[in-house]
Amino acid sequence: MLRQASILYFLLLLTPTCFSLSVSTYNVMCVEDEYSDSWGCPIQISLCKDDREACTTERRKRQWEMMDKSSVDVFLLQEVEDGFLDLLPSQSPYALASRSGQCAILVRSSSVTVLSAFNLTIPDQTGCEYSPAVTIASSSSSSSKMILASLHAEASISDMGAFYSSISTELERWGLGRAPVIVGGDFNHNVSDASPPEGYSLSSPSTQLSNGTSQHQDNWMGSFDYFFHSSALSSSVMASTSGFMPKSVVGFTQG
Repeated sequence: MLRQASILYFLLLLTPTCFSLSVSTYNVMCVEDEYSDSWGCPIQISLCKDDREACTTERRKRQWEMMDKSSVDVFLLQEVEDGFLDLLPSQSPYALASRSGQCAILVRSSSVTVLSAFNLTIPDQTGCEYSPAVTIASSSSSSSKMILASLHAEASISDMGAFYSSISTELERWGLGRAPVIVGGDFNHNVSDASPPEGYSLSSPSTQLSNGTSQHQDNWMGSFDYFFHSSALSSSVMASTSGFMPKSVVGFTQG
């Protein structure tokens, strides 16, 4: 349910131990969607019809350049394919901390220390391709642990409230309920569809695009990309529409 090329969503968090962390959830877009009539940008599909592989490689290089120039501490990525990770620059400030299917977590090595990594299983709610990638980490300025997760939820989920509860239950099962939690991703449902369980909050940016962050193929907007996080964390969320590929949004050039 997402139409994006490279939209960034930033979350600035202040933990109880008073250190800040900038986190971005970022759907980098898989090749299958890039050139599909439902999700792809018509102009790109037309211009790249003779050499799609070269176009995809160039797009991914630009994404890495943009990421490397940012000041973000953690990238929570979705729709990550091997071809995207193969282009990780050798001198990049980021390192791959965790990956599960098409979900991955990159951390800035100078500001985040990875303590462990694993995959989070949410019964009956996500397929194996969409199992969240999880990293337990600490900031270079604090020894406190935090839980970071990248998630890509299936559009077929009918009860988002139950889905949010299953995330918190699974974290409790791992004995991680007390550490600050930041789950970012493509939830494939509007942020207003349901409320999270007690102790958690949802944070979504507002944009110029009808207060939405995603574009459905039928051209309506919705806030599908957001953060599920511990309520104890204060947040300031914003969106960057750099690289956004609208189809026919009034006032925006296609492509």
